[in-house]
Amino acid sequence: MTATCRVVVLTYNCEGIIDETLAMARRIDPRPLVVDSYSSDATLRQVGSEAEVVRRAFSNYADQRNWAIAHLQAGDERPVSPDWQLHLDADEVLDEAAVAAIQHVLQSGDAAPHRAYLLRRIDYFMGRRLR
Repeated sequence: MTATCRVVVLTYNCEGIIDETLAMARRIDPRPLVVDSYSSDATLRQVGSEAEVVRRAFSNYADQRNWAIAHLQAGDERPVSPDWQLHLDADEVLDEAAVAAIQHVLQSGDAAPHRAYLLRRIDYFMGRRLR
């Protein structure tokens, strides 16, 4: 049986990148959870209705991520918790290799070889890859 994965994206004033981030994230989860820290730009208009959006004040990353984990596991509103969660910042765009690897793990279901995974990052600054 294919495993389920919910994608969580933390946002705050990220209108310049959120479309790209969500386009790739939707290949893993058709309706990602966007936890927005009261953006004042066009971020939420760009997110649109193809995501579950919750606005929540930002204290720190740990608090925001822990809240999202608990929110996804809340039994009253969600009868089934996802098998996996993928947490992204608004400027973390999955590439084709990452999407394929994640889809492979999800298709493996209970036979997935690991219980957690770390995605290797590639950082860019001013349009150039950092090494």
